[in-house]
Amino acid sequence: MTLTIFLWECRTNHGVIARYPPQPFMTMHKIDKNAYQPVYSQLVDILKNEIDSGTYPPGSWLPSEAKLKALYDVSSVTVRRAVRILVEQGLVETTRGKGTIVKCFNLDKVSFDLTRLHDLFKPSGKTRISLLDRRVLNAGKLVAEKLGIRTGAKALHLRRMVIRGDTPILYHHQHLRYDPKQPLGKVDLKARSLRAFLECLGSEDFSAAKGNIKRGIFTLKVAAMDKEEAEYFNTREGAPAFHLEHLCYNLKDQVGSWGYFSFFDEDLVFSARVGTWCQEA
Repeated sequence: MTLTIFLWECRTNHGVIARYPPQPFMTMHKIDKNAYQPVYSQLVDILKNEIDSGTYPPGSWLPSEAKLKALYDVSSVTVRRAVRILVEQGLVETTRGKGTIVKCFNLDKVSFDLTRLHDLFKPSGKTRISLLDRRVLNAGKLVAEKLGIRTGAKALHLRRMVIRGDTPILYHHQHLRYDPKQPLGKVDLKARSLRAFLECLGSEDFSAAKGNIKRGIFTLKVAAMDKEEAEYFNTREGAPAFHLEHLCYNLKDQVGSWGYFSFFDEDLVFSARVGTWCQEA
């Protein structure tokens, strides 16, 4: 049980906007110094419970080190160790000269990893790549904009199908800067090495890829199957699907390729963890 006493509280139609003192200064939680659990660990649990219950909501400050010492009758070393653990677990952050603040749940940046896509290309013999078409085209407005070339300039267009067993799982469009000095036979070999390109997607280091990919931007979009895609996936035109768009930069920081994967396979599920996760989770 926790007892909180405020000397004054300012309320408006939007709720409480100010209190004094700004943090609870009385608590009924106690440290059992005879318990098997270390004192610092008990303090960690108490503070986590206080945060979880809303006593210290996101954006609020924990009591000062001196106040925590007095509240729980513990040493400065114990308080500092407990706070350090809370910092390591991502629950709070400390600012020199100000104190310790409870971190807010932040959805500004949510990262979806591509592990499931990467796993499809682990050496198992079940996944193969079929080159459907490769041709040199005059870049339209969109392709020219993506590749950073002028409209009408030559660009290489590749179409591939990624097949697992006998089932098509990915339809791939890719547009690349065209190099007239490079024989199309060599292009065909590179086109079939999509595996190397995809293997790097599971890595945080794009420079580790077997090629000249330095960095990339990937965007997941809801889309509808066009006629050509629907035929390959043996489904109806307009069926719901996902497009995983990729924009890849070469070692010269130029856009080297742009394209997208089209799929609706239930195995390709992208998920992200948000909020605070302890290391053991």
